Amino acid sequence: MTGKLIGIIGGSGLYDIEGLEIIEEKTVSTPFGEPSDKVLIFELAGREIAFLPRHGKGHRFSPSTINYRANVCAMKMLGVEWIVSVSAVGSLKEEIAPGDFVIVDQFIDRTKARVQTFFDDGIVAHVPFGHPVCGELAKVLYNSTKSLGIKVHNGGTYVCMEGPAFSTRERRQCKECYQRCDSKNSGGTEMRLRKRPCRRNYDRLECYTEGYKKEDGTNYREILMSILVVGSVAYDDLETPAGRRERVLGGAATHFSASASFFTDVRLVGVVGHDFDDEHINFLKSRNIDLSGLQVNPNGKTFYWKGRYGHALNDAENLDTQLGVFADFKPRLPEGYKKSEYLFLACIHPELQIDVLNQVENPRLVACDTRELWINGSKEALKKVIKRADVLLINDGEARLISGEHNLTKAARSIRAMGPKILVIKRGEHGALLFTDNGIFNAPALPLDEVKEKSAISPRTKR
Repeated sequence: MTGKLIGIIGGSGLYDIEGLEIIEEKTVSTPFGEPSDKVLIFELAGREIAFLPRHGKGHRFSPSTINYRANVCAMKMLGVEWIVSVSAVGSLKEEIAPGDFVIVDQFIDRTKARVQTFFDDGIVAHVPFGHPVCGELAKVLYNSTKSLGIKVHNGGTYVCMEGPAFSTRERRQCKECYQRCDSKNSGGTEMRLRKRPCRRNYDRLECYTEGYKKEDGTNYREILMSILVVGSVAYDDLETPAGRRERVLGGAATHFSASASFFTDVRLVGVVGHDFDDEHINFLKSRNIDLSGLQVNPNGKTFYWKGRYGHALNDAENLDTQLGVFADFKPRLPEGYKKSEYLFLACIHPELQIDVLNQVENPRLVACDTRELWINGSKEALKKVIKRADVLLINDGEARLISGEHNLTKAARSIRAMGPKILVIKRGEHGALLFTDNGIFNAPALPLDEVKEKSAISPRTKR
């Protein structure tokens, strides 16, 4: 591989190469249109690397709308001789677990809505396809990955289907007949096109984010990105200028779980009383939320909160709080939860948050929430939580209380110095602010003439 320019095409979640300095950003126009994004040129160990995000920065292109011909042609025009294609995929083999890597050596292309060749419009060429990847490059990738202590499988078949939807259960069972497969939306077309006329040396490095689905009902979905949330599950009575609602499903952990379930698997740890309705259990289950950690205490009632909002929805008036079984809540994580990589500590006492942190084994990312009660009454314990958190989500009043600064920029600087790399300050109807090492991002709220909802819960409310 000496002296040959290396190209990397990054899949879902890989839009940059962390830790490497960008030498140049190149805009490439090809006879087949524009590629997904600018090509970034990095330098590593004296070698230039050309990097292109397959879906574009911000994941703008779905698998079926990517201009694969332009992407591959852009690499050729820049002089790339070796292409490493990286993807996040789902496993169809029980022995290939989430977090494993596979060096793919065969492909099955089941797509039907994409341009599959450079040879059209009067030019016909038959492309040999028996050995679709470069054996020399595959060997280098396997040995390099193994030397880093990463579990890697040498050889596997990539099944490419039309996206962005994943497979139905029956379709996955049909694919399992292939014996050595993984499943994804984007690889087959890209791999076909690099053969001719581009003739680039190509191989595909897959990271498995979705595990093999078992039939016994246990761990039916093993998603690497599953999130563990620990916090309150409650009933709310709400009064607003638009009306009143009684006994609506509430609680910080409930709202977080329901929202996050649209994007990934969620494991919920909380407590409810004997009065918690089956319809609400069924609702959580309908969102595929794992309730193995939800405690049902038959000796008391579910946490209850009653509040009133005026026309300014930034603040709520507390009318009644009955902790019920939540007063004696002691989070105990099921064994399978203790290896969760992503943890959200919803609004519970800081001492309980520390207890949960001590139960989880080396989480990759920890996010937490808090409230004015804990800031005023348990600030030292809260500081210990904040020190161990990667992400802190609070409102503007809480940010001022924690930092002692009225100016939110100064408050954010002070809080981030306590530990969290990322700080979100919620501002109710005025949107939210995001503070990171890269700067400040302002997300304004969307003005509406009228809101018709089954529940009028403010995103600032925490119980």
